[in-house]
Amino acid sequence: MKTSRSYSDTGTEFDRLKIIREVALNAELVAFVEKAHSSLQSRGRFKKRDCHKRSLLHYAAMGNCTNLLLYLLQSKPDVDSRDQWGRTPLSWAAEYGSLAVAKILLAQGANINALDYES
Repeated sequence: MKTSRSYSDTGTEFDRLKIIREVALNAELVAFVEKAHSSLQSRGRFKKRDCHKRSLLHYAAMGNCTNLLLYLLQSKPDVDSRDQWGRTPLSWAAEYGSLAVAKILLAQGANINALDYES
């Protein structure tokens, strides 16, 4: 699997993130996605988390943004990073039906048995 990606490969995936229902209904989350987009364009990196302790990896999983995910994976992030509810990017990919992203995360070693804090 080719995992080397440049930022330009992400195309319109940030636009897709902004229309995810959970994001679109929360101005703070829209601002987070826009700030991440701007930071990646100018500096090539973005490691912050949103108000729910989600990283951009979580949102790439929600939006089935394979190119963005592959770009982010180049910096070797924790594929099992957890948000405030203990949910991993793989958990969000499963909820949103992001099969392509789920396959990539599993190939990168994501824990298929990870439980959230409520389980």
